[in-house]
Amino acid sequence: MEWYAVLFWIWLVVSLAILVLRRLNVIGTSSRTEEPPAVDPASRVWAPPPTDPDAPLTPDPAPGGAPASPPVPSSIRVEEVPAAHVPPPTRATLAELLAGITLPHELVPLTQSLDSTDLATHLVVATTRATPEVVGTGLAEELEKLGYEVRSLDDRRAVAEGERGRVSLEIHPDGATVMDGGARRFPTAESGSVVVELRAG
Repeated sequence: MEWYAVLFWIWLVVSLAILVLRRLNVIGTSSRTEEPPAVDPASRVWAPPPTDPDAPLTPDPAPGGAPASPPVPSSIRVEEVPAAHVPPPTRATLAELLAGITLPHELVPLTQSLDSTDLATHLVVATTRATPEVVGTGLAEELEKLGYEVRSLDDRRAVAEGERGRVSLEIHPDGATVMDGGARRFPTAESGSVVVELRAG
């Protein structure tokens, strides 16, 4: 019976050893699961605290600790500034439009015409030294020298346009015979003289 006793004690010792090892393994596993993992402080991300949805909205503080300016109410009206009054451009006088011109074929101003009331916009000149066609061509050339573009309307009238403005021309082949309401329109014109009217605009 001694060998049975030896086997019994061997079995008992081995069983106790296995039980002790299992117990130690269980304790080590539980201690590892309960320990929280280490967190790197540099990897932490700040999150704002939760806000109360019922709390009133307040503006963020200004940088540097200065008090924030109050919000501007949307009901403030911006008064419209009236535009400055711009006067209309002044109309150039005939003297300004013809400044620097050389009248060809001895054209000279004719005085005492019936419609010489506005000398600033109307000029009458006359000559006995050339025909109406030659006078018209000479005047067109002189106006083109001043930068005008001359456009003929018919055999007696023309228009000159340029940066300075606009000049209208009308040629009368015999100014002494031009009548207006039973009176001579150019009473001082010589017989057979070519009369030219120049108007601003």
